[in-house]
Amino acid sequence: MTTDAPAVAPRPAETSRWALLAQPALLALTLGLLSRVWLIDKFPNNYSFDAWQRWAGRDHVLVQDWLPVVQAIIYVVAKLGGGVQVTRMVLATVTSVGTAAGVWAAESMGGRSAAWIFAVASMFGPFVLGGALMYQEGTFLAVFFIGLALALRAGVGLSAVRLRGRPAGLLFAADLCFGLLTLVRYEGWVVLVLYAAWRRDWRVSRAFWGLAVWGAVKAVGVKGYYPSPMDYFADWRGISERFDLHDAVQETLNLGDLLLRSGGLGMLVLGLAAAGMCWRQRGIPLVTAVLLAQCGITLVWIVGLETATLRMSVLPVVLSVLPLSVAASEVWQRFPKLRPAMSAALIGWAVLGMYVAADQVARERWRVKAEVVAIGRMHACPECRWWVEPRRGFGPRDRHDGCEILQGMTRLRHGEEFWCAPWIEDLSDEEQAARQSQTDGTVRWSKDGNGAGRYVVEFKPE
Repeated sequence: MTTDAPAVAPRPAETSRWALLAQPALLALTLGLLSRVWLIDKFPNNYSFDAWQRWAGRDHVLVQDWLPVVQAIIYVVAKLGGGVQVTRMVLATVTSVGTAAGVWAAESMGGRSAAWIFAVASMFGPFVLGGALMYQEGTFLAVFFIGLALALRAGVGLSAVRLRGRPAGLLFAADLCFGLLTLVRYEGWVVLVLYAAWRRDWRVSRAFWGLAVWGAVKAVGVKGYYPSPMDYFADWRGISERFDLHDAVQETLNLGDLLLRSGGLGMLVLGLAAAGMCWRQRGIPLVTAVLLAQCGITLVWIVGLETATLRMSVLPVVLSVLPLSVAASEVWQRFPKLRPAMSAALIGWAVLGMYVAADQVARERWRVKAEVVAIGRMHACPECRWWVEPRRGFGPRDRHDGCEILQGMTRLRHGEEFWCAPWIEDLSDEEQAARQSQTDGTVRWSKDGNGAGRYVVEFKPE
């Protein structure tokens, strides 16, 4: 492997460099956006626990103890009148644009063929789906890929001789991006340290602006808004007392099974092997360090949540696509006879990705079908106020209830359009009765003899 980016073949004088780069980037943008729009159309409702909390807290930039960037996007869209579907469309666009920037990063590290390979290989099912949800992973990868592409375009990682003409503007923009990353997910703090070590330039100190902002927010005592009594950071309280090595190993194996069925395990293994093969390639040391750090952080998340989810696979697998694209580019150049097989494999990977994403959407639709039916009945009386007795005991450690879903899928708010009975259990019986008396009807979870159930919607007698 060479230490610098591969030479780009001569191009016609009338064709600009940026137009050439835009071709695989446009493919990534188009594939990513169209696939996510299709998934949103297939199931337009919001879903998953922290996504429900994010939508319920749409009037606030700080929710729970989460970092603010994704919530700020939701806040702006909601203030402009957008609903759940519009918000998901905006986040899907952010993710898809970021993936296009990942194509540019791949091109800088492995040449044009690496860019084309990354454009298709980034179609990992959980990432395609996650980028269309109110999650942080899509935005996190978008900011990372944009920052990495800018840094590589500025010449970071080249020999000292070739660094003299490094564009200051691109470097400044890259540093701003990595600073922004620390306000998207807490893993961004680790990435920032690794980026600073890779840059080896005192000017990288400006990339710590995000940490400074967050430190100032916490120093003045600003608290996040809690849309429900659920505290997501309770996962970490008492973890030393709850920790069980056998359970942690079992959940890690469960994550491996989820990775295997989604195709991510093979991609991750190949990506790690490719990183070793291409270690001296420009940009690979940073990407590999971030990838290994994310694998370790994912194991920590398993311990904290005490369960494995398909969502946990997104960051490690998509990060592994970068070194894999660089290594595959080398194979593509050296062995032309393998190109038809590689092309077929990439197409098959994209098809598998869409199948996995669509299957996950179908599963999520099934999980919340009872609440969707209840929402339809509640919306039939838009002026009504409801007393809700939801189904309970699902999600990590059985902490959640149906009120999270009702509030997280609609514009209904606890304390305004409905009262959630378990959320006010700390009030006296008289106070609870007073609130129930102000409602027009009851939405009550009723179990049947087979252990299933449905919501019964009842109006108060006139």
